[in-house]
Amino acid sequence: MSLKLPLPPGFFQCPPLSPDDNARYLEIAKQSVQDLVAKARIRDGPVKWTMLSNECDLKIYKGEGTGTTANSDIHCAAMETVGQLDEVMRLYRTDTTAQAKEYVQRFGRALVDAITLYTILPRHPDRPNNCIQIKWMVAKSPFDGLVTKRDFCLLESDLEFQVNGKRAWVRAYKSVELACVPSLRDSLNLIRAFQYDMGHVFIESDRPGYLDMTYLADMDVKGIVPVWANDQAVIQWCRNLSDIDRFLREDRLRGSVQSAAAAASAKAATGSSVKHQVSGSSPTWGADSTFDGTSQCSSDDQSNYSESMAGTSVVGGHNTKLYSQVHRQHYYPREGTSTTASSAASTVPIMASYQPHHPTSTNTEYTGELSPVSPLLRAPIILE
Repeated sequence: MSLKLPLPPGFFQCPPLSPDDNARYLEIAKQSVQDLVAKARIRDGPVKWTMLSNECDLKIYKGEGTGTTANSDIHCAAMETVGQLDEVMRLYRTDTTAQAKEYVQRFGRALVDAITLYTILPRHPDRPNNCIQIKWMVAKSPFDGLVTKRDFCLLESDLEFQVNGKRAWVRAYKSVELACVPSLRDSLNLIRAFQYDMGHVFIESDRPGYLDMTYLADMDVKGIVPVWANDQAVIQWCRNLSDIDRFLREDRLRGSVQSAAAAASAKAATGSSVKHQVSGSSPTWGADSTFDGTSQCSSDDQSNYSESMAGTSVVGGHNTKLYSQVHRQHYYPREGTSTTASSAASTVPIMASYQPHHPTSTNTEYTGELSPVSPLLRAPIILE
């Protein structure tokens, strides 16, 4: 049987992960987020950036030299948009393969297909915006047909935390290798590319009601691609920041229409109730008329939710909590604090809790340092 894209959800037969593998991927995910946040700093970061394209509100940069390796290139895009962090996190909710494929359809500028393989850290009521998964994805070039499509096996890390006292959310990608996801070069003519660090950083702007969005790609596309073609492909990917701005506006408008429809229905129902009262009768509410405010969704065919992720994992023969409640004092970077990539990437804890507050910070420049919030507002959960 000949294969074609998109692949069915259960195409990859992935065995359950061991507790040790879960714990290892959790550590890789934490480091991936820190590396992405550090590299995405346009000023005073570890990468020296040169302007590649200036498209009104969207600025696209290319790192001087190479990326992580001699064969990788690093690009970055930055844009400010009207919006709330919660809107972005709803837009990027892609836990199941069905959601991931819907996301691909909407963000079709560069993506072709996606399948969820594993869930390393499922969402939790205490941290509903944090999720770590392994996914298979396919991307295309603007010169699709001339340039072969690339596929990736990626560790996807969604984490919410704080950057210099501002609420932030990151979606970071890093390539991993799995025996159950072999090369598809012969069957689908896909070249397996490698992402050293890729993803988005969303931070509340100094301007109320605005978000600072940054997209970064440090990758080796493999194969043979001219520099100009690779630059154009990455520019196309970077333009997804403009897509995000448009999608947020569409979702906002759709929500307004739905709210108006709900209000009209409520008004009609109120009128019906008054009519019943005038006539001396009343509506009948049966057992099927209850509303508990909950919704359910079916489990993903391809995802493997290991029972070992219920709250502990085994590392080196010892049970280790994957997340724990930790009370800490509120702090910010002191004057003179180093903001180098090493300090940002190795000494700063990742905050992994939902922190619905908007603190005021005197820092006006994004340095990439992360800081917890006051326990008076909410006890943070720190991945350990």
